[in-house]
Amino acid sequence: MLALILMTGIAFPTSPPVPAAQGSATIELDGKKVAVEWVDGDTFVVASTGVKARLDGFNTLESYGPVHKFGSGPAALFGIANAATDLAKSQAWTCTKQSEDVGYGRIGPDCPGLRTAMLEQGLAHVFSGDGPASKSSLQAQALGIAARAG
Repeated sequence: MLALILMTGIAFPTSPPVPAAQGSATIELDGKKVAVEWVDGDTFVVASTGVKARLDGFNTLESYGPVHKFGSGPAALFGIANAATDLAKSQAWTCTKQSEDVGYGRIGPDCPGLRTAMLEQGLAHVFSGDGPASKSSLQAQALGIAARAG
């Protein structure tokens, strides 16, 4: 079988993709300091409980490998995903829990400062599943687009 694979010239990767720059940080959630592990720019896990959170109002690229295949190509987009994760873990954002379950057993916090920063820096796009996006989010996204950021 190995000889057949070698004869076909199929190339297999020799190592898995480098994972995104995940990391621990602290946020303020409903007035309490909470240690979190950032999965990517819009998702974290509460360290003490394992509760997963999907942030409200924006969407970032996935950080588990170069999975996106548009625009500048997978490597550039993976870089944007990592930059979003780095921004998320860069400071203690102030967040409020908006929903107990937004799907897949996750809570749905709103972190307005992080959302605005992500949108203005072109690391995310507005995402709203329950009606129109806020005017402030659309304005922040417009700033990122005008700056050709991200």
